[in-house]
Amino acid sequence: MDLKEIGNIIRKARIEKGNTQAEMACNVGVSERWVRDIEKGKGNPLFLQLQGVLDYLDFKIHITKKDKNEPTSN
Repeated sequence: MDLKEIGNIIRKARIEKGNTQAEMACNVGVSERWVRDIEKGKGNPLFLQLQGVLDYLDFKIHITKKDKNEPTSN
């Protein structure tokens, strides 16, 4: 999964929650531009910022080991 896919998930969840980018940014403690960039798959978010957004949108991070045959994402 790349940042663009994560951004799409964040945008969809934010809209479903009924928030504007500005509202979510205020609630999470990041700038509106940061939210816009992440939703577009741009930028380089700090893990703690991204974790704050995902927590706000009721997501959790789950890490699993990939199969040996699974291609490496770049």
